[in-house]
Amino acid sequence: MKKILILLFILILTIQSYTIEKFKLGDKINLKITNTTEQEIKKSFENISNIEIESIVKDEKGYIIQLRVFELGKKKVEIDDKAIEFEIITNLNEKDKDIYMDLSDNSNKNMFKLNFPFVPLLALIGFMVGLY
Repeated sequence: MKKILILLFILILTIQSYTIEKFKLGDKINLKITNTTEQEIKKSFENISNIEIESIVKDEKGYIIQLRVFELGKKKVEIDDKAIEFEIITNLNEKDKDIYMDLSDNSNKNMFKLNFPFVPLLALIGFMVGLY
């Protein structure tokens, strides 16, 4: 039983290591690329829309690229014979997507609220009239 659990754990870790990296919309992404030139890097990013390359810095082993992506979805960049895949996900959660919450909530727009204390108010008015 322990061997099966260990194998399942190793299998899950292996699957997670091969998944596509996920970034949020507008995050700064740092890529380290080796064995290529700066012109080839710029050329490979030209055909992908909504990517802003902030800087390309020469390193001792290659280039460090800082970029931001402003479009949701999976992106695939091919540089020479290598491919880099990453996915851009939204910053919003389900609660944030309902931006006009006050328009959909009618609880504060009712003219007559049933939880108003009519009975004690009428009793007070009746008591005051009775004293007069």
